[in-house]
This record gives sequence, C-alpha cells and structure tokens, in this order.
Amino acid sequence: MASQLCPWDTLPFEIWSRIFCTLEDPLNFSLTCRRFYRIAEDPMSMAMWLIHTYGRPLVFYKAFQFHRQLLSRKVAVQLRHLGAKLQRFLLQYIVRHHGKLVLADDAEKGTRRNDLSVGAYAFFVAEAYRQYGEEAAFGEDDARIMVSALFEKNDTVEAQKLVVDYCFVPLRAFTSQCEEIVYRTSRLDVTLLDHMLANGLDPADVNDGVLRRAISEPEVSAGSLKAYLDRGFFLTDSLINAAIRKCDRKTLDALRQHIPATKLMDIVSKIFIDNLAPDFNFSITLVTFLQEHFKISEAVAECAILEPYARQSRQAVKRLDGPQPNGDSVAYSTTRTTSLFPTPLIAPLRMTRCYRQQKPAIAWRWVLRTYGPSHRFCEFCFSDALLRMTHSDGGPPPAYEFLAAGVRFRPYHARYLSAIAAVSSGFAKLAAHDLLQRLRSHMFDDITDCKQVDENSMSEDPSSDSLRKAWIDALRAEVDLLRSLPSTTPPPETENKFERDSPVWAVRKPSDPAFPAGWFLREVEGILAELVTLDIV
Repeated sequence: MASQLCPWDTLPFEIWSRIFCTLEDPLNFSLTCRRFYRIAEDPMSMAMWLIHTYGRPLVFYKAFQFHRQLLSRKVAVQLRHLGAKLQRFLLQYIVRHHGKLVLADDAEKGTRRNDLSVGAYAFFVAEAYRQYGEEAAFGEDDARIMVSALFEKNDTVEAQKLVVDYCFVPLRAFTSQCEEIVYRTSRLDVTLLDHMLANGLDPADVNDGVLRRAISEPEVSAGSLKAYLDRGFFLTDSLINAAIRKCDRKTLDALRQHIPATKLMDIVSKIFIDNLAPDFNFSITLVTFLQEHFKISEAVAECAILEPYARQSRQAVKRLDGPQPNGDSVAYSTTRTTSLFPTPLIAPLRMTRCYRQQKPAIAWRWVLRTYGPSHRFCEFCFSDALLRMTHSDGGPPPAYEFLAAGVRFRPYHARYLSAIAAVSSGFAKLAAHDLLQRLRSHMFDDITDCKQVDENSMSEDPSSDSLRKAWIDALRAEVDLLRSLPSTTPPPETENKFERDSPVWAVRKPSDPAFPAGWFLREVEGILAELVTLDIV
C-alpha cells in the first residue's frame, strides 16, 4: 500500500515562504529538515523575513547590523525588488569602513567572519551609483553634514535635500545627537518629520528627548504639541511632569487639550506631594501655581505635608472639645507624645515630610499662610519647628512665627521642649526657657478661659478640670523623664560660681541631669507645683 503523505508536505513552496517570514528565529526552522533548509536558503524567503521583521525603510541597515552573514548579493537584490530603501548615509558607511576589509585577501581578514561578502559589497557600490550617481559622495558623512546644516548654518535647503533626496534619518549608530537633530529639523520645517518617518524614524526612540525640548520652549501651544502627537510622538508622565513644573499658563492650557483631566490631576497631585518630600527643595512658586490652577484636596495635602505615622496618629489622639469664650470650638490633646509614639528616645518623632529638607521653614511658613494657625497641619509644623530651633534659614526661628500667628501650645508639646533642653545648647538652651514660659502662659490662659465657659454653661463635667489634668499628666511625664537621665555634677572650681550666678529656676541639684536639662527640670517642677495647687473651682 502506498505511503500516505503528511498534509503539511502538500503545501506549496510559496505558502511555506509566507510561514517562514513570520518566524522569530529562522535558524531553528532551517535545521528541522531538508525542505525547510531549502526554504531558509531561498533569497526571496530570506528577504521577505527581513522585511517582515524590520520593515522596508531600515531593513538594509538592520540586516547589516544584526544579520550580516545573511545579507548576500541575491538577498540584497530581492530586498530592492520588494521596495526596501537604501539610504545614502548607510552606503557611505559601508564603503568608508568596510571597503578595504571586504576586498582584502584571507590573510588580511584574519578570523573575522561577520563581514560582507564581495558580492554584497559590489551590489551596494553599484546601487549607490545607480541611485545617487556622482552625489553618492562615499567620502562624506551625511550625519555630520546634517549637524552642520542644523547647528551651524541653519540651512533649510540642505537639510531638506538630505532628508528628502538622500533618505537621511538620525540613528544612534551614526550620531549621538538624534533627539536634537529631529527637534531642530521640526523647527525648520515640521513636514520634514513626515519624510523622516517614511525613512524609518521610530518616534519612540527619540520621543522624550524631542518633546522635552518642545515643551521647554517659551511659547508652547496646543497646535505645536499636536504637530508631534499626530506623527506618533506621545506625552509620557515624566514629560507632563516637566511641563507642569515650568509654571507656565500657556503650556498648561496646551496640556489640557491633549491630556485627560483625571490623568493630569493625578500627576499634579504627585508633583504636589514630591514638592514637600525630604529629598526635594520646596518651591513656593510651584506650589502656588498648582493651587491657582488646580483644586488640591486636603487628602492630597495631608499626604504631602505629614509623615505616614503622623497621619495615622491623628486617629489615635484623644481630644477634648470645649467652647472658647467666643463660642468657637477648641481642641486640646489629652494624650502626651510618648503614649502616641512609643520610643525610648527623648526626642519626639518628626511629623512633617519636609523636616529633612535643607530649609523646611519655607514650607512651614507656607502651611501657616495657606491653612491658618488653627488648622491641624499648622500644629504639626509648629511641633517640628520646635525641634529645629537651631537650624535657621536666615530669618527668625519659625516656631516664634507660629506663636505670633496664634498657634497654641498643647500638653504634648512639653515633650518637644524637653528635647530642646536635653540635647541642645547655646541659643536653643535659652529658647527652651523662653518657650516654656510661653507654654505656661498658654496653659493658664486656656484653663482660665475654659473655667469661664464652664461657669456660663453650668456644665456638670467641667472641661477646665479635664484640661488641667491633661497638662498635669504631660508635665509629670516630662519631670519623670528628665529625672531618669544620667546625672552629672559640675566641676568643683565652678560649683560655687554656678550656684551664685544662676537664677532661682536654674539652681542645681546633685541628682539633676546634665546641663541645660537641669535648668529646664527646675522650671517644669515649678510650673507643675503651681498647676497642682491652682484653684479653678
């Protein structure tokens, strides 16, 4: 009985050639059987595979770069027959850099196996004369000529001739200024971009560099962006970010014509948040521009201003709401810092993300102006400003500006003043004493105000009692903490002078912690004693 043929064996050679041109790796296909090997060796099949893989405009360049052994004379002829372009700059490069090697004998070639065959080289030379004639200019370099025409001469005619007549397209293998060439060409004549695209330019290869130059222009319009976007360029998130950071109204209007509002708002929110990040320098110009043209939600502002644990702690802080004398509501913290953020360190945690910036006071002042002294953002900024009393940006300490604007001390701020007194010296040491007196003033004023409100409302649960207890708990915690610090005794030669010249609140005891925390401890103990004996009923 006659053997039955496999259905695949009945397919004609032309069908197998079509299948072959869609493969990713023709080598494995050619090793399968003799029939497949003959298909792979067929010049037309190989030419079809190269065009299907790389496209007609740059197929000769891609084949020369990555499949030089496959680029025989017969394959090159079939590529031209199928409409593949042959750019003058590639012919110049082949003759200039490979002519001598191709025509050399085997001894001169050495062990190099990845060079053009003599037949392929002869084809390129003949095709150059056939297509360009005497203008083949083998000794020239079209990439260098294009750079000269755009950068030095500003010659539109020469640039147009290179692109239209000689099929020039900037490639990184021939020039390092691809983005600049494309951008300057578009500035001379935007229609030349169409010819470059037809010559094989891939917008994705130069997209960011070209559009970054375009959006950095003083005048950016929706039409100028559209000229690029219609030709395959696209606006990435980084480009939109850079355009917004220009703080230019016309550029923003152009972006709004091409970017969905939701995507634009997402990028704006990220820029706003990054502007207050630790590794950025806060820009008041940028944040003002964003606020003028976008509605920044308080949720985004919270992510930008506060550390994550500060945002979470807002839910954990127990607050006592009581009326002020003017009838407004005022919030007092009844939980000290140590219970909110368990840590063995005396220094409280930083609450704002911009704390580690070089000049965070600029951002804190902006928060104060934008949200007002009664906003919780200002309370956190004020807390961090207390920790940076010794880091001035050339102006007065921002903590005093917050106090002058009306920001009030809360019970947990006693921990911040303890940190100043325990680890600082010089100006901060004096500031700790001054700030503690201001804290004392705020404390007794707030308790007195709450007492008056209690008397007017005849409340059975006086808010002044709760507020007083909160302050007592906070101050006692700081006294216990300061007493637990290692004690030091002043040198014998300075002990008498120290006692004689020190004010009452700075009189030293042998059990006191190191200077200046000992002074601060005396003051806190005095305020605590005064508060415990206070009669508010």
